[in-house]
Amino acid sequence: MRRLPLLMAVAALLAGPAAAPAQVRQEADTAFRPAVPSPAYPAGQGPRVLFDEAHLNFHTASGRYKPFVDLVTADGYRVTPNAAPFSAATLAGHDVLVIANAAGAR
Repeated sequence: MRRLPLLMAVAALLAGPAAAPAQVRQEADTAFRPAVPSPAYPAGQGPRVLFDEAHLNFHTASGRYKPFVDLVTADGYRVTPNAAPFSAATLAGHDVLVIANAAGAR
């Protein structure tokens, strides 16, 4: 995967400080429109990204990580949010797994 280091760097930037003050509300920039003049892959034909949302994740594909999802989608990646527990069947058919701020069981 040619752009995996880029994905990791962008994800780290979007996550922000590890210990953000509790009173600060983080919101995704819904106006963000990524410009990818030379996508790594044709639209919808890139690696399949499974985005973990099954572990009380603070960051979700449609929430705080939406700009990241929009960016990698514009680069040709295929992102699928996942709310199911991890299993061989859940992970099968995906090339990249994104886990962002998983809290686990309550």
